[in-house]
Amino acid sequence: MKISPLQVFNIKPDTAGNINYRNEKLKNYSSLLIVVADKDSVTQHLKSLEEVSDVKCPSRDLTLKKALDENKGLTESRISLSM
Repeated sequence: MKISPLQVFNIKPDTAGNINYRNEKLKNYSSLLIVVADKDSVTQHLKSLEEVSDVKCPSRDLTLKKALDENKGLTESRISLSM
């Protein structure tokens, strides 16, 4: 199960300067990054979201299953595809 980032733009603060955003889709995420920008500056705040007991973050085992041959030279490469 892949979960892509949820992005929401142009949320306006209330009269007290607070940003309120509620969305059922946030239950799939563990943190929220808020970025505020104007023509002169940019600031950000990272907020941990409360853990929901019935939703678990997906994970996969990245351990090396078979040992590499220590007598050979090794190279690691990665290909990044843009969507």
